[in-house]
Amino acid sequence: MFTKYGKCRIERGKKKVEFWGVKNDNPLPNVNKQYKIGRNEDNDIKIKRPEISGHHCTITIISQHVIVLEDNQSTNGTFVNGVRIKRSLITLQDEVMLAKLKVKFDKIFEKQGPKQAPAKLAENQAQSINYSVEFEQLKTVYETYRSAKVAAMGSGSLKQKGIQAALSFIPFVGSALGILASSTVNPQEKLFALSEEFKINYVCPKCKRFLGDLPWQNLANQKKCVACKAEWVKEV
Repeated sequence: MFTKYGKCRIERGKKKVEFWGVKNDNPLPNVNKQYKIGRNEDNDIKIKRPEISGHHCTITIISQHVIVLEDNQSTNGTFVNGVRIKRSLITLQDEVMLAKLKVKFDKIFEKQGPKQAPAKLAENQAQSINYSVEFEQLKTVYETYRSAKVAAMGSGSLKQKGIQAALSFIPFVGSALGILASSTVNPQEKLFALSEEFKINYVCPKCKRFLGDLPWQNLANQKKCVACKAEWVKEV
């Protein structure tokens, strides 16, 4: 079954539908544009099953890892983690059901979640390794996040210093700008989306462990990761 943006596959008996066909370097166009899902031919993503309504639901991609899912008064409902919803922000970890059909959105655009660190590093790998350049970039991630949270609540604007230069090599900066520019989500939803993107990007450069809400300077004072021992600040 083909759609405007890829293929739609239904696994018979398993009641699961998966979307794919979008190349990693060519995600769905126009982030913040709405994409209709349903049984009718005028939908962007068509699912030809009797339990799916003609215009069942709508998704809006507001960032690389957050989607707005809205039910269009469907007959059999739209569910997120077992709860019937009218509107919900979802991440790629949430379980989505259209009626009794399980839907996976993880292939609809590039998924770049944090990689899990090995359970146990070999002795020669456990030694301190310098990641000072990558760690320095986290300063921009942290400062952008703080500024973006204030801007999302309408109490200020995103600090522009260094933003354009950072866009080319720090994905979180572009995500933050896109979330703030979205007209389809309210301030609380913007805060949720910013938080999700922050959790994925504010991580140890080596082991990808989320560093929490600790200010970057506090982490710099630690000089190395407490988990993998990667060196963040090069000793002079």
